[in-house]
Amino acid sequence: MTLTDPRPPVGDPAMGRARLVAAALVQALVRARAAAAQGRGVGAGARAPAGAARAPVDLCEIVEARGDDGQERSTWIGYRTARVRLAHPLCVLPVSDRRVQVALLYADLVERVGSVPISDISGASGSGRISDGGAVARLDCRFRLSALEVCLTGTALPVLRGGGGRRPIPERAAVDAVVLGAESVRSVLLRFGWKVTGKSVDALSAAILCALARMSDRMGY
Repeated sequence: MTLTDPRPPVGDPAMGRARLVAAALVQALVRARAAAAQGRGVGAGARAPAGAARAPVDLCEIVEARGDDGQERSTWIGYRTARVRLAHPLCVLPVSDRRVQVALLYADLVERVGSVPISDISGASGSGRISDGGAVARLDCRFRLSALEVCLTGTALPVLRGGGGRRPIPERAAVDAVVLGAESVRSVLLRFGWKVTGKSVDALSAAILCALARMSDRMGY
């Protein structure tokens, strides 16, 4: 009895061409998915480079309310800004909703505080003036972020009786997970040991929206 090796012979040109075609097809599918996730080719406006690992985005116009000072436009007129697609319950609200607006502001301030560098304040700027090294911009972002953080000191979902492995869910943890991490309400519940039921999802969603409403009031939206 003779055993036959199922593998193709080394250097088989047909198999080589098949592998090249398969590789090209996979690359094309990955590029198409990445481009779709970033909204490539849809409207005008800069956005992050396409990448299959990047979160899907929504193309929108971001205009930030500044209390009595009016509005500050973050998106150029005629363009759209790509922002990470919001998680539930924010994704079901219009972008104009004040809770969505303050959620976007909160995420923007957190990113700015972490990205504005503090350099040598004795250095000179390109105009010849003494540079503050970004200190003023960072302090302004930090001040506005602190004003929002004081609204997140409560408990979104307390354990009233019979814990059973459940832990209280702080407002800060819930809001940060949904707004900053684009995490689902279900995922937050599971992380704190809660069963995912319609009642628990509705309760945590309502608590998150209530916290965002307080943050909105704080900023004068």
